[in-house]
Amino acid sequence: MVVESSNPMEIDKDTSLNTKDVPMTSAEETPTLSEEEEARQAIDKLRGEDLSARIEAAHQLESVARTLGEERTREELLPFLTDGVDDEEDVLAAIAMSLGKLIPYVGGSQYIHTLLPPLELLLAVGKSKTKTSFIISAQYSLI
Repeated sequence: MVVESSNPMEIDKDTSLNTKDVPMTSAEETPTLSEEEEARQAIDKLRGEDLSARIEAAHQLESVARTLGEERTREELLPFLTDGVDDEEDVLAAIAMSLGKLIPYVGGSQYIHTLLPPLELLLAVGKSKTKTSFIISAQYSLI
């Protein structure tokens, strides 16, 4: 999933994420610098050429969303994922697995609809592995 820099999920390597203005869920603390750096690295890996790195990064989306906070997850991460849904099946399956776990990180059931655009594209372009991954992930998130 190589993504052009015109994407809204632009995390500048020279600056840290501005987490002071990001609303966090009540059970979370403000992310540490290492969490911010890990989120930045995951986004960079998703943009990269290395398939195994993109798969690894896709499995880290829950951590990225936690670091970004609910609003930035909805406004930046989900559009970023929607724009880059033309990847290898294994990457799409990993994104689908993570997507189902993002419900609490988009603001809970009130904002669950924000997961629909990337989900619709994943289900349209993905094969059965991608679809099964999302179903399994969503089941655990909704329990």
